Amino acid sequence: MGSRENLRRADLVTALLLIVLGGAVLWQALEMPWTKSFGMPTKWYLSPGLFPAILGVLLIWFAAQVALRALREGALRGFGPCVLQLLAGLPRNRAVWRSALALLLIGAYVLLGLGKLNYYLATSLFCLAMMAAFHRPGGRFFDLRGFGLILAVSLLGPLAVGQVFSRAFQVPLP
Repeated sequence: MGSRENLRRADLVTALLLIVLGGAVLWQALEMPWTKSFGMPTKWYLSPGLFPAILGVLLIWFAAQVALRALREGALRGFGPCVLQLLAGLPRNRAVWRSALALLLIGAYVLLGLGKLNYYLATSLFCLAMMAAFHRPGGRFFDLRGFGLILAVSLLGPLAVGQVFSRAFQVPLP
């Protein structure tokens, strides 16, 4: 089993994930209004869903091309044992758990924080959680000075961004 086959398997998995993402983008684009905008009739080519729909279709098309090429070049040879080996090593794979934690924190921020909590509070809590989980100054698990810096950045960062958006760009944050 050569590295070329491993690359083809990675291409296939990535292409399948991109096809799913393209389908989700296309589905959401089709949920947008196509014949009315702000209660006024409009042409389909002026629809807010047109550009995301085109991007979704292109993403599906190009990912399908990558998937077909990977299949032609033998992406399925030895795929089963490779998946079983990956699943067997999953509980010990620290990188996977760190990625899962990052996705969990991002999901909590988007789904539970934004729109439900004050923007500054939600963003400060998110920054604090992310930096506390992933920043290890000096390789130690907990460092009081490092935690003080994390706390300062997570409190002052959202305030600075909010001020730039509200004063310089005149766009209020939620």
